[in-house]
Amino acid sequence: MKTIIFARVSTAEQKEEGQSIPAQLVRMREYRNNKGLPKGLEYEIDESSTKDERHKFEQVIEIIKNSKEKVALIIETIDRLQRSFKESVILDELRKRDKVEIHFLRENLVISVNSNSSELIRWDMGVMFARSYVLQLSDNVKRSIEQSLRDGRFPSKAPYGYKNIKLDNEKTDIIIDEYEAQIVILAYKLYSSKAYSFGTLRAKLKTDHGIDWSQGFLDKVLKNPFYYGTMLFKGKLYPHRYPPIITKQLFDQVQEIKAGHNKVPFKYKGLPRLYRGLIRCGHCGLAVTPEEQKGIIYYHCTQSKGKHGASYVPEHEITIQIADVFKRIQVPQEVLEEIVDSLKNVHEGKVEFREHQYKALTDERNI
Repeated sequence: MKTIIFARVSTAEQKEEGQSIPAQLVRMREYRNNKGLPKGLEYEIDESSTKDERHKFEQVIEIIKNSKEKVALIIETIDRLQRSFKESVILDELRKRDKVEIHFLRENLVISVNSNSSELIRWDMGVMFARSYVLQLSDNVKRSIEQSLRDGRFPSKAPYGYKNIKLDNEKTDIIIDEYEAQIVILAYKLYSSKAYSFGTLRAKLKTDHGIDWSQGFLDKVLKNPFYYGTMLFKGKLYPHRYPPIITKQLFDQVQEIKAGHNKVPFKYKGLPRLYRGLIRCGHCGLAVTPEEQKGIIYYHCTQSKGKHGASYVPEHEITIQIADVFKRIQVPQEVLEEIVDSLKNVHEGKVEFREHQYKALTDERNI
């Protein structure tokens, strides 16, 4: 017969209450020696059994399945091994095949192929109590989260632009990250100007500030209501107690622009047509639509309000007409000077912003 010792803790309190892994190992080794069982493998787990992946537990099960000898599995108590009946199904199958006998020290219980109904019921009751503990713990966590939401506290990791901190009383709080907050403000203002798509906005943030956001992350930032004072948690909105970064008006403006970009305004939106949606008929005011004939793109009025002899104009002729209009445009010297001054101010402001943030980060690192 082989022996496996299985020691496990899931909370700091258990370590302090004489349930530490070393303490468990001492008791289980003494039990093994008193029972005359051979020395074997020892597994130590310092994690929560409520996690989905319990790698060491699965390793133990594989060893038992593949062993040519029966395995004596020694555990301090039932809830150190399992807290649901999911594991019971696996262990009971191995028990019935005489692959394992399970020794629970605290319960003074040995489960084997020869166990009677009373012993099996004691095992099931132990699992039920362990499962009850997990459910109560889950209820406590839910109540704590609900209370946090009522108090305006965000029960999760702070979004970009904010950061989680620990207070002197061991509690946590969320404060604004000054540098990240400025990036959030910049992203909202640039996008609200309608001069940037997601692609061009990402490129600008990367070029000017070294911020390499994915399109998905940019979308996440631009639709997060946390920045104006409302937190979204599991599909519901709650007012929070933290300082806002932007106004609700700016947030709503960005949402309207995003919604407009996601609309499909044309039946044939995917076709590459230079002037689609940009030209209207001078006679009836309807949109002029493009149409391809023998490899040439023509634009014409649909005349849906009545026939008026509209003609078909090739796309290249429209380009020539538009070019002539632009050639006649002259920008006054004073306007040019204003444009140059404005560009200089933007550049200087950007440099000043980066220098300020660099100094702030340097000072913070040197504290």
